[in-house]
Amino acid sequence: MKQRETLIRKIIPVELFDMAGLEHWLSDMAAQGLHLVKLNHDTARFRQGEPVSGVRFGLEITGVADIDRERNAAYQEAGWTYVTTLRNLYYVYRTERTDAPPLHTDPALQSQR
Repeated sequence: MKQRETLIRKIIPVELFDMAGLEHWLSDMAAQGLHLVKLNHDTARFRQGEPVSGVRFGLEITGVADIDRERNAAYQEAGWTYVTTLRNLYYVYRTERTDAPPLHTDPALQSQR
């Protein structure tokens, strides 16, 4: 029988609509060796590991349909890896590449989605 992995649960310390704050907090957690596995509306679950500095997170607002596989492939080519979905709110991406372009460069356009 496979043993269940123990994950560390943390209360999310920022408002969910504070995209930059949430991205920054997730990056701080990775720098402390806590690597995001799952998010819900009040907590995040992390896998304990080696601290990784320079990790960045990007949030993509969810659409009415399921996740866009083509967009995921394009993000992957740009250095971003899909991590999880915060249901009805965000798709969460992560990169360790310093040369990976930001997912979004126009906050006003992103807020209209």
